Amino acid sequence: MVTSWTIELPSATKEQLNAMESQADDDLSALEETLTGKVLLAEDNVINTEIAIRLLRQFGLQVDPVCDGEQALEKFKESVEGEYQAILMDIQMPKMNGYEATE
Repeated sequence: MVTSWTIELPSATKEQLNAMESQADDDLSALEETLTGKVLLAEDNVINTEIAIRLLRQFGLQVDPVCDGEQALEKFKESVEGEYQAILMDIQMPKMNGYEATE
């Protein structure tokens, strides 16, 4: 037996939409001011890498991209302590997957 629900939501006014857009811009500006530092990005998909780099840079972060787990591990070993504020690791990559590199 399939149950379906219908929920009708009121439409937002133009003023409400403008206010929401303005708030989103303010929120993004606040994030850009608070995020600093460098992120290591391990991703083998070129398109995903480009999108992630653009997003991270919009937040004010520097990005060191690598395309597999072995490169991520080497880049991390070569870094000085505290150089990376975060490591974003794809799980399925060639040579060494994200789980192995994280271990």
